[in-house]
Parts: sequence; structure tokens; C-alpha cells
Amino acid sequence: MWVSWSDRKIERDDLIRLLTYTDVEGVPPADLEMLPEAVATEYAYLAGYSEAGLLKKGELEKAREILRNLMDEDPRELRKYEDIHSLIEHRLSEEIGFPYMCRSRNETVNVVERLYLRRIWYDTLTSIDQLIDTLETISDKSSGRRIPVYTHYRRADSVTDHSLYESYLEALDRILGEVKLFTELLMTSPMGSGAIAGCIAEDMDTVWRHTSTLLGFRYSHRTTLDAVNSRKEHIRRHLYLASRLLSLYTRIARDIYHLEEEGFIRLSEDLHTGSSALPHKRNPDLMEILEAKRLYIATSAAAASSLEADMTGYQRTGQEFKHMVVKTSIDLILSTKAIVRLLTGVEIQREDETIYPQWIATRLSMEKGIPYRDAYRMVKKRLMKGEDPLDLIGEENHIDAPKGYITWGEDVPSVTSPKAIQKLLSPTTKDILCGIGIL
Repeated sequence: MWVSWSDRKIERDDLIRLLTYTDVEGVPPADLEMLPEAVATEYAYLAGYSEAGLLKKGELEKAREILRNLMDEDPRELRKYEDIHSLIEHRLSEEIGFPYMCRSRNETVNVVERLYLRRIWYDTLTSIDQLIDTLETISDKSSGRRIPVYTHYRRADSVTDHSLYESYLEALDRILGEVKLFTELLMTSPMGSGAIAGCIAEDMDTVWRHTSTLLGFRYSHRTTLDAVNSRKEHIRRHLYLASRLLSLYTRIARDIYHLEEEGFIRLSEDLHTGSSALPHKRNPDLMEILEAKRLYIATSAAAASSLEADMTGYQRTGQEFKHMVVKTSIDLILSTKAIVRLLTGVEIQREDETIYPQWIATRLSMEKGIPYRDAYRMVKKRLMKGEDPLDLIGEENHIDAPKGYITWGEDVPSVTSPKAIQKLLSPTTKDILCGIGIL
């Protein structure tokens, strides 16, 4: 009998999106993802100018309406400008004729990215709370059943299943300790840094304080130089922490799928995908996608680590990382939800040993040289008759099966000749290859 650890539900749509959005949806433009934060920042700035008496109340209300309308802007309009901030400044200058003073676009982007990362990490930490609850539930319910552990990818010893899940919780504790430091940076206002050295004007101190309060900042930098350079730090910290979490998620997924392959646990069907060539296969696509996300985030984090060594001040180098921040943020949120879904899909076998039909088919294929598809059909036939398929392993099976691997080569020279290949080409492909001189 199989026993599920948890009844918690994670939206299947989130899992599907993780497995498909890279090919179908792609990464949306960074400024479209950050549009809510960009609009909030611009309004807070203008409210600060109004508080200091530099902008009339009527102008502030008109600006509010302009900014509200931007939320419904045609995305194609954005492509006419360098970024969303250029569009906003252009619209406000046209409508209310207000000249921006003592601020720079770099300062604005610094603020917007911190607001955006607050939203991303709030969503991530909400899912991590679910992950912790799930791991604690599994750990509490575990019966002390022993599972294999490995050195050099070989079985070396055994531990209780309880200790495996506790090890994930310990790793999460260490990562969350570092997230706390990152959160302090996201709550620190870079207001007043301007392009690099700020602006000397009595009224502007009121603007910056009021704007920072409206946007929920608790602290401020001691110098404008650090405020400017700190953008490089929040990019680096975000990518580093995202990399840490994806590494842990990939480790969990590898452990879970491997334990399933060995017959110690079972996973619900929606945590596998089929094969176009072998429909009976159950592929661990979630594990492979998490690994791909981990590699992308890890390489991004390595690249971002060089930002802090750059000269003091603003360099446009950091602008290129905005897209990395957005892509890794989407990956982080979806991956956190997916790993919770994976763990809630785990079921264990009450008996000491589990033998899958797939396991028997694999043994037949490896030990007797039977093609896996044929071996699977043999097992399925036994099961449908109500017979024990395990007996197949000890039987003599007379199947004319090829030995070793099949490769294209000397056995079928006519199939692999250039003329034979050309016959397989479509007319369109043939025309292209002729046009570039290959045929």
C-alpha cells in the first residue's frame, strides 16, 4: 500500500509553466515585468516634490492619471524608448511640463529593482514556508525506514529517511540566514545619489525622505557613492541566493527521482512526462529542467560577482544584468513551487521492498539483451493475465534480439550514402542547401 506524505495542493499550472515557458513564452522584457514598481517609484518621487512645494497638487493628480494609464500601455510603445523610465519622463514632461531635478535614471533603476526584488523574494519566501512545512511533515511522519546513501555515486551505507529530509531543512536554514542580510539591503534607500554625487539643495532632502517613506524604505546609505555602487551588490546577492536555492532544489529532485528509480518511493503521474519514441517511459523532466535553471543562475551569479570589482561609480555594465535578474526571478518562483509539488507527490511503500514493472523490464533488457520495448510488453502481458512478471527474469526467453548497440555504419552503407541522404531531404531544404553551396 502506498502512503502519501501530504494533502497540500500546489497549482498544476505552475508546474506546467516551469516545464514549458522557456520554449513557448520566453522571457518578457525586463521593464514590462518591473512596470508596477516603475510606476510606483515615479509617483512617489512626484509626491516628494509636491511635499517640498516644488509641484502643485493639481499637477500631482494629473501625473497620477498619466501613470495609471501607463499600466495599460501597448507593449509595442515601449520599444520606441531606451527603457520604461525614458517613456515615463517623456509623457510627464509633455503633459505637465515638469523638469526633473537632482535625480538620475540610474538612481531610479536602483530603486525600482529593489522594489521588484522585494516582490520576488516575498513570493519566493511564501513558497519556502510551504516547503519547510512539507519537509517537517514528511520528517515527522517518517517511520525510520532505511534508505541508501552514496559515495562516489555508489551505495555506501544506509540512513533513516528522516535524516534525509532533516538535511534539507538544515541547508534551508543556512540559506535563509543569508537572505536576512539581503533583505536589509532591499530596505535601504539609494535616494539622493543622483548620477553619482547627489545634489546640494535644501528642498531635495524633503523630497528624498518623503519618497523613501512612501516606498517603504527603512534605512539609507551613508554616502551617495555607496548608494550608486550598491546596485551592483543587490544584483549579485540576488543571483547568488537564487543559485544556492536552485542547487538545493536540484539536489532534492535528484534524490527523489533516484529513490523512485530504485523502488523506495513512488511519484504521482504528473511529475513525469512521456516519451515521443517510447510512450511507456516516465521521464524525470522536472529534475532536468531544475538542473538547467540552476546552471543558468549559477553562471549569471558568477558573472555578477565581477561587478563589485568595477570602479566606484556608475557603469552601464550593470544595465545588462536587468534581464538576468528578471529571468532568474521567474525561474526562482516557479522552481520553489515545483519542488514543493515534487515533495507532496511522494508516496512510500509500507512493505520493505518494491519492484516496479519498469524495474523488471530493465533487468530483462540488460541481462538477456531483450530490447526494452519488447521486455516492457512481456511484463505488461504477464500483469494483464494476473501472473507474477518477476518470474520472467529466471526464465529462458528465446527472442531474436540484437546484441550491444546499433550504430549507423558498414552494415547498411546504402542508407548512409550522400545520395541516399539527399533523397530524404524536402524540396525546401534541398533548395536552401543548394543556395549556400552544400549540394
